[in-house]
Amino acid sequence: LKIFLFFIFLFTACQPFMNHQPKIKVYSEATPDQVQDTFSYVKDGVKENVRPTLTLESLRRGHERFDIYCKVCHGVLGDGKGIVTLHGFSPPPSFHSDQVRKLSDQDIFSIITDGKDRMKKLGDRISESERWNIVSYVRALQISQNPKAQGMKK
Repeated sequence: LKIFLFFIFLFTACQPFMNHQPKIKVYSEATPDQVQDTFSYVKDGVKENVRPTLTLESLRRGHERFDIYCKVCHGVLGDGKGIVTLHGFSPPPSFHSDQVRKLSDQDIFSIITDGKDRMKKLGDRISESERWNIVSYVRALQISQNPKAQGMKK
């Protein structure tokens, strides 16, 4: 009976379609004239972005949310050296790589929302405004670790 139940479980638990769940999302380099349709509304025929304004408080909240949701994998500095890498997980991309620096804010927001590769989606756990705060904090981390790339003088 145990063997019979084992085989029933084995053949019903994993369906063939589970191997074919595409999740490929190509992120492109941002262009200055892009309008973010997802987070905008039309008022008097003109699209207006509803992204929260960057303030010291929103940056602080972004830091707080980053520490809760992101730091364990991405590390304190966003360099991909989070604590999970000490336990056998492969490191996520560094926020300071050229590839990640070239992502638009919208792309980073979408990755937080929908996940990518091994990263789980967090859109159902973190509010929209908090995700934007995290994006702002990631940008601040990038500036802090590579000030010359941001045009700062010596």
